[in-house]
Amino acid sequence: LLEDIHIPNEAQVAVKKKDIPFLDSAWISMIYNEIKSTYKNGNPKYQAEAYAIIMFINTGMRLGELKAARWNDIKNVNGRKYIRIDESIAEIKYKNTPRKRLVKSPKNETSIREIPLNDIACEVLDYFDKLNPDHKLQDFIFINRKKNPIRQQTLHRTLKRILENIGYPNIEGVSIHSLRHTFGSLLYKQGVDLKTISVLLGHKSIKTTEQIYVGITNDQKQNAVDILNNLHT
Repeated sequence: LLEDIHIPNEAQVAVKKKDIPFLDSAWISMIYNEIKSTYKNGNPKYQAEAYAIIMFINTGMRLGELKAARWNDIKNVNGRKYIRIDESIAEIKYKNTPRKRLVKSPKNETSIREIPLNDIACEVLDYFDKLNPDHKLQDFIFINRKKNPIRQQTLHRTLKRILENIGYPNIEGVSIHSLRHTFGSLLYKQGVDLKTISVLLGHKSIKTTEQIYVGITNDQKQNAVDILNNLHT
């Protein structure tokens, strides 16, 4: 009978883990140098969207979180800058209607967090401060040269252009979301513990972090078993 049939909820359904491409550290320096490059006449090759890409790599913010960041989210504690994540922006587009931007709460409670800003991230802030020197505290940080909020499509196009110019081999597999997880993978490879990475990324559970980053490279597996070589010498 139909009443005896129970439809499993989403949490009970096994979902195949989606592979997320991570950019290796060698590519990060190439991306940074490309973004800072200029044409022969001295004009910069890239605009604000490229600097936002640097921020993704150095903070691990989600796209909606970065777009929602305001100047009053920047905190200074004992000479160290932090960015507080407590809002997210989603772009909604229905057929034959203008695109709408919805400011909402982050993905989950653990997404509300403060991320310390390293020197590179502070450099990005300085860029946007100069781009909009008369900004108010409630203004969005990441705007384009026309002083409008950065668009998702323009970010993706800029990322593809940068990767093409540095000769990245698998451009189609990389997205803005890949940059967030590149941040996590680089920390993991440098020995940062999973709990810290989980908190910085705003994951709901450390299990999420573990599923994404543990075993991401063959080098780690090889280095692990090579330790036993020392026992035979």
